[in-house]
Amino acid sequence: MKIRKLAILVLSLIMAITLVACGQDTPPASAGQSGGTPSESAPVEPAEKQTIGFCVADADDQWLSYLYDEAHKFATEHPEYDFIFSDAKNDLAEQLAVVENMIIQGADAIVVNPYDSEATGPIVDMCKESGIYAISVNRPFANQEKADCGCYGDSKQSGVLEMEYLAKHLDYKGKIAIFTGGENQEAAIKRTEGFMEVIDKYDGLEVVFKQTGNWNRDEGMALMEDLLSSGIEVDAIASNNDEMAIGAYIVLQDAGNKDIIVGGIDASPDALQYLAKDSQYVVTVFQDAHGQAYGALGAAVSLLKGESVEKEILIDYELVTPDLTSKYLEIWGVK
Repeated sequence: MKIRKLAILVLSLIMAITLVACGQDTPPASAGQSGGTPSESAPVEPAEKQTIGFCVADADDQWLSYLYDEAHKFATEHPEYDFIFSDAKNDLAEQLAVVENMIIQGADAIVVNPYDSEATGPIVDMCKESGIYAISVNRPFANQEKADCGCYGDSKQSGVLEMEYLAKHLDYKGKIAIFTGGENQEAAIKRTEGFMEVIDKYDGLEVVFKQTGNWNRDEGMALMEDLLSSGIEVDAIASNNDEMAIGAYIVLQDAGNKDIIVGGIDASPDALQYLAKDSQYVVTVFQDAHGQAYGALGAAVSLLKGESVEKEILIDYELVTPDLTSKYLEIWGVK
């Protein structure tokens, strides 16, 4: 019996020594392993957010300010991404510098509203060299085929829609003054091409005046004042956008001239209200700021998720006549 008790005692000592040794050799629990109570577990680091840059050509431009606002709305709806917003202030060098800075800040995709369609090709090249997705919005890049996506409307279509309505209103005969947007900008070039396609189709239509107003209301007013003082006979103002058309309309109202009709493009809230109340402002064409901003930024998100996107996302323009103003004012949230 004494021998049995001694054996049990020796065995107990051996087990105790073994347990102590094992306890000393056990490494500390690593992150993600159970190392005691749940409160002692190492926290899981959140995944780093991807970053999307958005550069508008000129936030002071009326319609582009709507585009910029819609882009900010998109950002608030997608907190899983970081966003960098910047305004090129209607300056090519500034836009190139802005995009370069976005690349330095670590953007994973950059959406650009090109200031100048012909001179913004380097933006795509910079993005491609840095492994960053390049997406255009509202206007294509000169080298759009090298970009990952573009979201915009068919600018020529908008010009055709406006001019066809003006031509019909004039019974297909009359003298036309054209107010163009910025030089070397795709929208100005293509919208004017749309005007000319319609004018050339009807023998009774003739262009008697064509000047650049840089998309600006004040410059539209100046052009209209020059036109009236020149004594040139004119029946209609075909403007590349609503802001210049509104400028022309204001001057005509102040001059008491009710004979010259006015048309524009964008269907901005201001233009829609003039269209609704006065038969002199006869037509505009809706350009969808929400559709373009969300289309371009949505493409950026899809690309970052590894999904395929269309190389070109076209957002149709829509003809807006006086009877449709309430519908489009509602789209803008104006009652």
